[in-house]
Amino acid sequence: SAAIMIHLADMTPRAGLAPAIFAPQRPSYLRWMVYLAAAPYTSDLRLYYPDRYSTDASHAPQIKAKAEADYGRDMDYLAAGLGKGPFILGDTMSAVDIYAAMLMSWAPDFGILMQQQPRLKSVYDAVAANAAIRSVWDRNGMP
Repeated sequence: SAAIMIHLADMTPRAGLAPAIFAPQRPSYLRWMVYLAAAPYTSDLRLYYPDRYSTDASHAPQIKAKAEADYGRDMDYLAAGLGKGPFILGDTMSAVDIYAAMLMSWAPDFGILMQQQPRLKSVYDAVAANAAIRSVWDRNGMP
């Protein structure tokens, strides 16, 4: 998913969803895109599909519990690494903000995540304020 988003953003530079290849923010952009795919995305998969991660169905509750704890740790790490914002890379929304906000919406308890992580809530709210994104999210039942 991160590779698809990176590719699409790079193929449509006029949309402004990714720093240019040699822009100073490009390494940070790639860092967060890969982190989101490797950490919270995989935690979400284990959380919502724990039976896929063991050959013994009785392990599912433990897999789910560990995934929920890992997701919380993943969001803590993201929140701790954010700058002043309002977006992850600063003043301009990028694909990494959209990706992060989507993953936030998959939280086991979205309301609690938004209460516990005001910095993440700021990013989420800034992304959700974009009319085009809000329209798609509304059609898909996202918070």
